[in-house]
Amino acid sequence: MSGARARVETELTVDNARLRADYLRETPLLTAAGIRAASGLGPRNRSEPASRWKREGRLFAVRRSGIDLYPAFQFADGSPLPPVKAILAALPAGMTGWQTALWFASSNGWLGGAAPQERLSDPEAVVAAAGRPCGPAVGQGAAPCAAAHGGAAAEGEGVRRPRAYRGGARSGTATKPGRAAAAAP
Repeated sequence: MSGARARVETELTVDNARLRADYLRETPLLTAAGIRAASGLGPRNRSEPASRWKREGRLFAVRRSGIDLYPAFQFADGSPLPPVKAILAALPAGMTGWQTALWFASSNGWLGGAAPQERLSDPEAVVAAAGRPCGPAVGQGAAPCAAAHGGAAAEGEGVRRPRAYRGGARSGTATKPGRAAAAAP
């Protein structure tokens, strides 16, 4: 690997670590036990119903220290929001939980600059944005959408700082770190 490429890879790795730390600090997250309590269900397995809902594609999680953490925006009244399943199904296959979380939290040109998690009240628009083709990114092998382009996406690759984090967060929004979205035509 050339010196310039190694520097780019190192910068991306450091940036991805910062984005994840920012996400963990700024995003309301639930544990499986918290979801179980909020759901009112009482299965014996304390990871249920969250792990079952995740397997069914009704929600996603990010892992930290071997524990699944579930972004709270996916829930209402102790259950997954119905549009989340359709949105997750429309995203490119092979995206990791971190790539998915950062996609939901990033401003998106197909949604007029709003983060997908801010537009869950318009599920058709978010599903359409999730299904839009994305371009390649420089990084540790592949962009988060690499699976859609025949590449192998590794966790956190191709993540870029969104507009909101270049000059400070916009007040009153839930935009968090993530990858920049393609501009709308």
